[in-house]
Amino acid sequence: MHEMKMEIKAEIKQVGEELQQVREEQKEYYKEVEKLKMKNETIRRENKEIKQELERIKNNMEWVEKEKRKNNIVMNGLKIDSEDPTRLKEGARNFLNTHLEVAV
Repeated sequence: MHEMKMEIKAEIKQVGEELQQVREEQKEYYKEVEKLKMKNETIRRENKEIKQELERIKNNMEWVEKEKRKNNIVMNGLKIDSEDPTRLKEGARNFLNTHLEVAV
C-alpha cells in the first residue's frame, strides 16, 4: 500500500512537471503569437500606405496624360505619305494655311 502511494505521488509529481512544462511552452507560443500580431499589423499599415501612394501616383499619371493630350490636335484626311515628323508638320502647316487660313 505504501509503495502504491509512492507511485501515485511520483506520477502526480511527473504530471505536475509536465503541466509546468506545457505552461512554459504556452507562454512562449503566446509571446510568439503576439509578435506575429504586431508584425501583421505593421504589414497591414504599410500595405495601406502603399495602396494610398499607388492611388496617388495613378491619379497623377492620369492628370499628366490628360494635360499631355489637352493640346494635341488630331487631323484626319490629310494626304501626306510620310512618317517623317518634319514633313508631317510641314504638310499640316500647309493644310491649315491653305484651307483654314490659319497662320501657324
